[in-house]
Amino acid sequence: YDTIATTHSAYIANVNIAGATANGRVNVSAIDSSKIQSVSLGIGGSSGQFAGVGGMTISSITNTVSAGIGDSRSTTDNSSITALNVSVTASDNSSITGTAAVAAIAPSGGSAAGLALVYSNIANNVNAGVTGSKLRATGTVAVNASSNASISTVAVGIAISSQVGLAGSVATNLMGTNVTASITDSAALGTTDG
Repeated sequence: YDTIATTHSAYIANVNIAGATANGRVNVSAIDSSKIQSVSLGIGGSSGQFAGVGGMTISSITNTVSAGIGDSRSTTDNSSITALNVSVTASDNSSITGTAAVAAIAPSGGSAAGLALVYSNIANNVNAGVTGSKLRATGTVAVNASSNASISTVAVGIAISSQVGLAGSVATNLMGTNVTASITDSAALGTTDG
């Protein structure tokens, strides 16, 4: 069983940034690149009546990725930024690769059964936002949240028998990531004269 549950955060809150940054850039960025690679292999053999084998992988990523300017205590008086460009970015690039392969062999008159199971789940929260802040930019103000999460799975079951051979494989992939970009109770101005 493999699981990753972390928090990646980047914030600027309740500060006034101006002057030296007026011709520069302010970037607030949080990135998640978590990766799980899970492999389960099984081989079962019998010279008697039955050979059985099973293999399973369970992988889960439930991360929080957040980037922001301002918070619930911010106002346009105590939280402001003046710059050429202002950007807030939250990115999710997490991935899961799961493989389960089994082989059951009963060559001498017995029965064989093999089962391979792969379960993979990604359920991240990705948020980029500006709250209660005043942003002044001579260039651009950008707030972006994105998810490029991916799941790749392979499940293989093999049964070889001179009588009865049963093999099965099941792969289940779930993805339920929430992605939000927002500007709330804020002023985003296109020029520093605004």
